[in-house]
Amino acid sequence: MLIESVQKRAGHSPQHLTVMPLVSVVLPTYNRAAMLRDAIASVRAQTFQDWELLVIDDGSTDGTAAVIRDASRSDRRIRGLRGAHRGVSASRNLGIEQAAGTYVAFLDDDDYWLPGKVEQQVAQLNAHPAWAFVYTQAELRYEDGLKKLRQPLATTFEMLLTKNTIAVPAVLARRSVLLEMGGFPVVMRVAEDTDLWLRIAARYPFGMMPEPLTICSQSNVRNDARYREAVVNHLTTLKGLQAHLTAPSRRKLVSQKIAREHYKLARLNRQEQRYVEAAAEFARAVWSDAAVGLSWRKEARESALGFFLKPYLGIIACALRACLAPVLRGRRTA
Repeated sequence: MLIESVQKRAGHSPQHLTVMPLVSVVLPTYNRAAMLRDAIASVRAQTFQDWELLVIDDGSTDGTAAVIRDASRSDRRIRGLRGAHRGVSASRNLGIEQAAGTYVAFLDDDDYWLPGKVEQQVAQLNAHPAWAFVYTQAELRYEDGLKKLRQPLATTFEMLLTKNTIAVPAVLARRSVLLEMGGFPVVMRVAEDTDLWLRIAARYPFGMMPEPLTICSQSNVRNDARYREAVVNHLTTLKGLQAHLTAPSRRKLVSQKIAREHYKLARLNRQEQRYVEAAAEFARAVWSDAAVGLSWRKEARESALGFFLKPYLGIIACALRACLAPVLRGRRTA
């Protein structure tokens, strides 16, 4: 266990406390006392020791408070903060505000780090003063035993816009940039990290480390409601970016991404037989990018026209289904 590895590691002085640590670790938690111990242990097991750990208890009702109290007694670099249950973004933002370090690392209560993670990231940020943050590859471990890496790893705003492959616990960021950006959006329950990374990447360069030094727990169960919420939140982020970007090439990329997100909502609405909403989302997709259908194009060249026409046909088909719905309902009840 990670806890045992901390106890066995030689040369650590858990009672050492730096007045101004270089790194502040922000760890939000809610009702996961059993998992929390290993997350804390992975911080204490780091080869880099100039840190403070802020464990933010987001109104837990289990034994979380006792775990934090025991950890802070055994290591004065660990500090517990507690508030009402407001969500992970509010907890992370509280940690950022209270942090004393120049750099801020994030860790979730069901994830953990390999021992050299922070040391290598600190070296990277010290060597690249222009970078706003640096992140490592993350190994995703699923409940059924499947393990995989996040791909492709983004190194530019344009790559990150295509697909967010940055795991929150994989990041070490400059606190000054996090404060400048206002931290994580508290109104978002999902995709809040994508919002922050894109806003930062639109203004600052960032770095990537391909070594899988971060281990993240994942669920095998897809939550359609959370997926829909993530798409809606991502649209909010993209439209906010579009209003502030000045480079034509980036504005075009954002418009294309907005079209794809509307397309996703259209498909979800069609699956749920919400045909009026589906037709409207298909229309918004083609308004943002007339060729949005090609985003789902397969390898075969002969399928290009069909994929191009899909959203246009979707508008017609869903509008017809919406118009015919009262008639069909009447027949079923007759």
